[in-house]
Amino acid sequence: MIWDRQRRDVVFKEYEAAARAAEETMKRATGDAMLKAGSTKDIRRVLFDQMAIDPVKFTPGDKPSTDALSLQKMLLSLEDDDERHSFIKTLLDHRERAKAISDWLSVGKGFDVHVHGDGRIRPTYSLTKARTGRLACSEPALHGTPRESIIRGIVKAAPNKTFVQLDMSQAELRVVAIAANETGLLEQFARGVDAHTATASLLFGVSSEQVTKEQRAKGKIANFATIYLISPQGFADQNNMKPDEAKKFLDQVRRSMPNIQRFSDFLWHQGQTYGYVASAFGRKRRLTGLSLYVNSGIDNGYRIGGLRRQAVNHFTQSTASDIASLATIRCDARLKAEWPGAQIVISHHDAIVVECWEQDAPAIAKLLKFEFEKPVEQLKNQVIPVEVHISSRWGEKG
Repeated sequence: MIWDRQRRDVVFKEYEAAARAAEETMKRATGDAMLKAGSTKDIRRVLFDQMAIDPVKFTPGDKPSTDALSLQKMLLSLEDDDERHSFIKTLLDHRERAKAISDWLSVGKGFDVHVHGDGRIRPTYSLTKARTGRLACSEPALHGTPRESIIRGIVKAAPNKTFVQLDMSQAELRVVAIAANETGLLEQFARGVDAHTATASLLFGVSSEQVTKEQRAKGKIANFATIYLISPQGFADQNNMKPDEAKKFLDQVRRSMPNIQRFSDFLWHQGQTYGYVASAFGRKRRLTGLSLYVNSGIDNGYRIGGLRRQAVNHFTQSTASDIASLATIRCDARLKAEWPGAQIVISHHDAIVVECWEQDAPAIAKLLKFEFEKPVEQLKNQVIPVEVHISSRWGEKG
């Protein structure tokens, strides 16, 4: 895969212009022509002195925090204050643009420093860094790349070649639904219903057709909050919601998925009994400090809650990862035997990208789909469906 520096330069200019525009908007809003949006000192002065906003958190140095979570909480408390609310939203937008520029788009940053002499990027993968068994990726860290196709799309296929891109459909949600026999979710999947849209429909009391992109995003977070036992406060922080509203949301979703709670109890019992939790493939993860926290007699609810989430996280992510890894191994063997001009260039959690000659792409797409959609014996012979797209740029659907 090739890092398209010409496309990078175009995207860099777009993001840089958007960041400058956001900073100019902030200057006009405050009347401060010298304001620097990237200066924590300037932002503290505006938020807490000029605008008199109450801090929601303090740094270890006892200064008001301006991190993303604190800003989101301020937004929530200022819903009826257009001026201050608008300033913080513009600040968050500026930070998002500035981070992308700093981490990925600047010359000598992100992908740029890992480009070989032939223009290609060859990341390093590790099987042993992630405890769940997920492939870890570095130099560059592809797994941390923003999902926006405008940034991923800077990575392109070689001339006369294209990418065949495969994504497992809601793999983690399907894994836990199958293992827990969560009939409601399984029926949705069987009907081809998008689970996140269905949850959003339940939460917001609208039809699936009326669910907005923002509502679906909250439905997705609610589903994963249910699977991974995220607290109402954690859910509120992620969704810029009030804690009581977040609790109401989560309670409603969890009532619709009772078997997932029972399954998490089963995994926790397994962890307490054996000191470890195992995936559907038998991959074990020891719950470090379990006996200490459980038997200490001290209120260690926070740490025990973390261990419970670790147990569920391991089963779900490790099982999904092993399904993907085994399918990838099968695909790699077939590609080498049947399509020597093709190769897997990206493995990204529940997704892979194959670079191949353009004329071979349709046949290779069928090959990938066939291998990934084989019944999984360890999951009651169920199938995890996939989506396959052909495009010359990463993240684009063609």
